[in-house]
Amino acid sequence: MIQVQGLTKFYGQRCAVRNVSFALDRGQVVGLLGLNGSGKTTILRMLAGDLEPSAGLVRVLDRDLLDQPKAYRQEVGFLPDRVPLYPDLNVREYLDYLARLRGSVGGERVPEVCERVDLAHYIDEPIVNLSHGYRKRLGIASAIIHKPSLVILDEPISGLDPIQIVEMRKLIRDLATEHSVLLSSHFLSEISQTCDQLLVLKEGEIVAQESEASLQNRLSNEAAFDLTVHGDEPAIQNCLAPLGEVQISPRTGGTFEVRLRGAVEGQDLAKAIVNAGLGLSRLQASTSGLESLFMAIAQGPETDVENETKVENEVNE
Repeated sequence: MIQVQGLTKFYGQRCAVRNVSFALDRGQVVGLLGLNGSGKTTILRMLAGDLEPSAGLVRVLDRDLLDQPKAYRQEVGFLPDRVPLYPDLNVREYLDYLARLRGSVGGERVPEVCERVDLAHYIDEPIVNLSHGYRKRLGIASAIIHKPSLVILDEPISGLDPIQIVEMRKLIRDLATEHSVLLSSHFLSEISQTCDQLLVLKEGEIVAQESEASLQNRLSNEAAFDLTVHGDEPAIQNCLAPLGEVQISPRTGGTFEVRLRGAVEGQDLAKAIVNAGLGLSRLQASTSGLESLFMAIAQGPETDVENETKVENEVNE
């Protein structure tokens, strides 16, 4: 059992992650979803033991991150977005080195792990010769070489072609037979076939924690509309705000492009606009599917996303 309670991280006075709580069982794959700057990487780095939390409790089995950091790290394997490889070594040498560094018997474990991630034919290949997809596999091998209980994968699908994505999904599901898996992604569609549960982040907080089916059922009760409205911006805001979540982008000559999401019918929306004395030249229902629904709940104000991205970049530098 992996237990996370009240996980919080401040960079100076700015809170990047706030009061995050969730649990993973063995054999479960959980997807951490959010836009850039939402706090995904900060959470993963804290859970991996690479970044100290400002507050909160994290336990893998009975090992506490803060009270037993060395024992805790033995139970966690971490694949960062940028895999830290040594190009001068071959696959066997690299994994053997990591295994011994983490207290495992390197020579006995390496062939088994290479077979697991479909690298057996490349075990003596220099890392510098590996493609991007096989380097990702090697990164996963390095994360499981010491038999951790929790495997953390940061953007494991990034940069892969469609065939490699399908293969990676299969590999991740296979990992869940022996480990709990927590992975991050920008895109719901890429991991929807992989994860048992989704954690959706917005500005460092979990705003949804449920299965994909549950999330889809809940959000499908709402509709999304794109509109072109003519009039005064405060009047448009006052008219549409009671009907749902509104995003207004000014154009020219008193014209505004509007995105509205809410439990409202198109005809009622048009009637409200006309009754408010506003002009309406376009009303189009959005049909972009589940990924669009995810974006609607995960996307925070642009300035906040930019600020948190800046903070995380400063820390990483």
